Amino acid sequence: MREHRPPLSPAEGYSRVADVYDTWHWRNFWRRNETPRVERILHRAAASRSLCILDIGCGTAELTARLRERGHDMFGVDISSRMVDVARSKLGKDRVWVASAQSLPFKSASFDFLVACRVFSHVRRLAKALNELRRVAREGAILVVTDVHPSHRYKHTRVSGEWGEVTIHTIKHAPDKVTAIAASLGWTLVAEDVLTATSASWLPMEDERFQSIDRTGIRPVCYILVLRATGGSRASQVRGRSPP
Repeated sequence: MREHRPPLSPAEGYSRVADVYDTWHWRNFWRRNETPRVERILHRAAASRSLCILDIGCGTAELTARLRERGHDMFGVDISSRMVDVARSKLGKDRVWVASAQSLPFKSASFDFLVACRVFSHVRRLAKALNELRRVAREGAILVVTDVHPSHRYKHTRVSGEWGEVTIHTIKHAPDKVTAIAASLGWTLVAEDVLTATSASWLPMEDERFQSIDRTGIRPVCYILVLRATGGSRASQVRGRSPP
């Protein structure tokens, strides 16, 4: 019988699982379904140019490192100090910092492209985060937001493996809520998509670890928003470091 414990904060929870996070069974689902979609959006936005990109909530920097291999100038932040340690082992300490989406250590108008994969479900103050992302985004920059859809059957993020299970506090933000707040802060919706069992590129077969997926395809698993920075930043021009 599962022991019920209060969910941990994202900073503590992800630090506990950082060393084994890339072996978590859901990581395979995301890398085979979510990552290719993010890469296609970036490919269209880059048009063969090298972009300065910020990966918010970069975790172990698996995606960050993959995009750097494609020639982009990559930087990452994560709220978990242990995740940052793992990420720095791949990218270097001058490329990844401990920081939240609500307070970034960069100068205004620093990035061409920003990625926040399943980050906002751990952010309570969406307006503050989206305002801060708009501050560090250059005019015309693209922000890709992915997150687990509220219709997906889950309450909190549970990262599991042979070591046990860690439950991390999670907030379900509907995509229309994210886009409405973003629109008030200088972001314009460019595209929106949902990932379902019927649209997934890869779907685990009879695997009890994925029982929460609605196999009929009616309830989405996650959503993807593509936003463009337009109309000028509403945020104060806060000083920080320039990307090296």
